[in-house]
Amino acid sequence: MRDDLQNAYNEAKSTKRLNPLLGNSVYEFVEKQLMGDEHVLYLGTPNVGILSTGEALKVNALDIKNKTAGVLLVTSKRILHCAKVLFNTKVEQISLENINNFETKGGLIFSVLRIQSMTNVMEIDVPKWETDRVSRIISEAIEKTKSSKTPQNKDDDVIEKLKQLGELRNSGVLTDEDFSKKKAELLSRI
Repeated sequence: MRDDLQNAYNEAKSTKRLNPLLGNSVYEFVEKQLMGDEHVLYLGTPNVGILSTGEALKVNALDIKNKTAGVLLVTSKRILHCAKVLFNTKVEQISLENINNFETKGGLIFSVLRIQSMTNVMEIDVPKWETDRVSRIISEAIEKTKSSKTPQNKDDDVIEKLKQLGELRNSGVLTDEDFSKKKAELLSRI
């Protein structure tokens, strides 16, 4: 196992953040998903769900019905969730640079971290005692990613995102109303 993943795994194991029902094969699968130029900042095994932006408004944040147990990684480039259910593997991810909103909803035992990108929402169930730490790691990673972009890249990025929005609208994923809202939001960044 590569060093940064091994260190995150050992730290998670020592703080009892690992799900004992997940076998070693899921960690081997996770390692194959990592890019060479990204660094693992956090590893845990919470329940995670990815919903479209519209679906997320209708779902109770503390509902586990739409969530899957697996390995969650926060890296220097993205938030990555890998799950193995029977013979199927599932990878869900949101690039740090595509995160539009990040919020925490508290409960008595668990909190839900809700991370919203342009097209979907990732909901992560985190034990209450771990919420502040995970939130800080994610927030710092987002800030570092966004502050490292140059103004020229930001304009190019907005144009690229506008093209992606158009494709999503044309394919029926976004309504005309959603498209208009997101387009206005992106154009305000230029």
